[in-house]
Amino acid sequence: MNLRAREYRFFSDRVEFYEGFLNVNRKIVRYDRVTDISLNKSVWERIWGTGTILLNTAGSPFSEVKLSYIKNPEDIYEKIQNILKGYSPGSFSRTGTESYAAQP
Repeated sequence: MNLRAREYRFFSDRVEFYEGFLNVNRKIVRYDRVTDISLNKSVWERIWGTGTILLNTAGSPFSEVKLSYIKNPEDIYEKIQNILKGYSPGSFSRTGTESYAAQP
């Protein structure tokens, strides 16, 4: 698995997830669909100073977006929480972005 082939982009109304080199996966999740966010750190992730952030959505039993092997996961978790707290459905612009590309 090539971790460099992952990219997460946070905009004013959605998060976009891109993964892959030969086979490409793309997922877009609107903030109004996110029900909760969680931070997990396995033993190995704690040793390496990384973590996994999960964004769960309504109507899905699985995490829609899984940000794996993120450096400084507590800081990124806080930033994502602030983005989600600041979201209101009528206040975003389609062109304006607060794009934050979280690199593993």
